[in-house]
Amino acid sequence: MTEETKEQEKFIGPKKIKESVISPKLTYLKNSVVDIEYEDGTKESMPQKVFEVVVTDTVSDWSSLREKIVTPIVASILEVLLESECSTNYLDYMISKLKASVEENIKKAESCLWNKYVEDLTLADVHKILMDNQDNPLTKI
Repeated sequence: MTEETKEQEKFIGPKKIKESVISPKLTYLKNSVVDIEYEDGTKESMPQKVFEVVVTDTVSDWSSLREKIVTPIVASILEVLLESECSTNYLDYMISKLKASVEENIKKAESCLWNKYVEDLTLADVHKILMDNQDNPLTKI
């Protein structure tokens, strides 16, 4: 009698993955995107780079998932700051300006979607909405 090899269960936070495939969609910087279907029937897409960081063999909570997503983003931002030799005197101003710019772009995108339900708007969604409405967010600081 042979024992069947059971494929290892995979999770993103508390949700069990039913299937994941590389999508034909690409990120803003032309990187791969993964389409995910969960056991509960919900679906989402995320950059492959994020997918590789957040997929685990065990269930985790939403806070742990957020930490896994945010930590490499912070590391990337720090790399940009180090590479540009940003003065520590500019940090508060720069962070404030970045936050204000992101919030303004989100506000513009949400006004374009007025009366439409949006569960979880990503910055890529904001960018696409503004580009579709002839307002390039990357040049508006």
